[in-house]
Amino acid sequence: MLPRDSNNGKNPVDETLRANIRLLGDSLGRTIGRDLGADFVEKIEIIRKYAKRQDHGVQLHEYLRNLP
Repeated sequence: MLPRDSNNGKNPVDETLRANIRLLGDSLGRTIGRDLGADFVEKIEIIRKYAKRQDHGVQLHEYLRNLP
């Protein structure tokens, strides 16, 4: 078992990993936005939102089906 931070009970490795993932995601988003534009980034964000929903992918599939 990994050590826990005595201040808040969270695993410091998990927190570092989360911070790194956020950093990489932000960097990727900026790169995509610069190369492909804000509209493309918005489509990615919509796909991410639908993918997180607990509807067995119904809205995600509908959205993807209607993309040009």
